[in-house]
Amino acid sequence: MDAFEEITLYDLLQQRELAFVKVHDYEKRIDHILGQPFQFPNAPQLPSTAWKKARRVRKTKAKRITARRLRATFEDAYLVEFLYKGELGTEILRDYSLIQLLIKKPLPNVELLKISTVSFDNDGHQEIVHVLVDITPADADV
Repeated sequence: MDAFEEITLYDLLQQRELAFVKVHDYEKRIDHILGQPFQFPNAPQLPSTAWKKARRVRKTKAKRITARRLRATFEDAYLVEFLYKGELGTEILRDYSLIQLLIKKPLPNVELLKISTVSFDNDGHQEIVHVLVDITPADADV
């Protein structure tokens, strides 16, 4: 599973947990209407019921982000750096249309930090050629 599939999976799990919260709220409303606790069937024990306090997401000014196609003579791929739930992630992409999609429709819970072009030597080591987008917050610890 690549990083973007993993991010999508985590987002779906979060939506699942929010649905459980709604069920809980509905049960409390039913109890309130009846004036006494209603005997609901027991729900199975789920690992997703342990909640952590969500981090407050800082709003940033909307910047127009653009990228360009790779220069075939000396750029091999894009290096995308992002934050997902406070953790730094990186992904190597070669498809320009995926870069455009990431810019136009960001994934939930993902903060795009930097897009660079990279080249690879014969041993497979990467070297950053050009930074196309750098929106790393000034106070970030990345």
